[in-house]
Amino acid sequence: ILFPKDEKTVIYNSINEINKAINDGTAPYSLKMHTDDLSFFIGKKIGYGKPMYKRHLKDIKKTEKPLSTWIEPTSNKRKTDNNDEVSFIESGMTSEGTTLIRQIMGYKAFDHPKPLSLIKNLIKQSTNAHNNDIILDFFAGSGTTGHAVLDLNKEDDGNRKFILVSSTEATDKDKDKNICRDITAKRLENTINGYSYRMPKGIKNIDGVGGDFMYLSSKRLKYPTIRTSIQHDQIWVALQLMHNCRLNTFLKDIRVNHSSTYNGDIIIYISDVSEDVIEYINNLISKYSSVVIYAWTPQQIRQNILNESVEVKKIPDILIERFGVK
Repeated sequence: ILFPKDEKTVIYNSINEINKAINDGTAPYSLKMHTDDLSFFIGKKIGYGKPMYKRHLKDIKKTEKPLSTWIEPTSNKRKTDNNDEVSFIESGMTSEGTTLIRQIMGYKAFDHPKPLSLIKNLIKQSTNAHNNDIILDFFAGSGTTGHAVLDLNKEDDGNRKFILVSSTEATDKDKDKNICRDITAKRLENTINGYSYRMPKGIKNIDGVGGDFMYLSSKRLKYPTIRTSIQHDQIWVALQLMHNCRLNTFLKDIRVNHSSTYNGDIIIYISDVSEDVIEYINNLISKYSSVVIYAWTPQQIRQNILNESVEVKKIPDILIERFGVK
């Protein structure tokens, strides 16, 4: 047991001294009449402070402390103590979010946006910077969650990802309204690339935090006509999502689109087959140990692929099985 240099301590030489100190109220808080085997403390140095278990930083997997459900306003200027057993979330008020969205967008684009400081603190407590954690927000609104993830990744060089989902909030009177496209995505774009806003003393420029994202919109396809109505770019996005790939846009000028998964494998989508395409694919797949090819005419591909370990699947059947109903 280690005692701080300025810690008050006491030594009792008999059980009578211990009992008298307890009755007088001068004994350390750990000594009570109902304490088991009080004689154990005779002749031992006892501190008046609160004992704590000391852990070395090198033995700690996660430095964040248990989180209190109490949220402290940043304006309170709460005095913190490194020895506190729990952490408190500090959060700005709604006005913080309103001011920030006005600066980023140039106008009050959204009512009652969440404070960025609140969402950042919540994500920081619940994620690890280098675990490829995915943060999902099904009510994206102004995009504060995505902004928070981008900010944190810049601060700690993290690899967190986010998925933001929002409806358009279109109405009969405003059919072109699209919150996700016009506010959520635009805010993320400005946050990544940087933005500027006017202050009394002039224009203030804010550097971008870096990062990227892809804006996707969903569209329901009718099963009877799916084979004729589905588009190549829709197929390519769906395949990449199935394999957890980094999303790349569909390139119309080439007949072979390919993308690498996060574990180093590769998926290939062939929109049209020719001898040149077959030759290109055979050269491409020789560089990878695991390859999945998607094509409209898989039998033609199988007959011309030299590597027997390559898996070839039929489009759009695989997508109907995965996302549709028969």
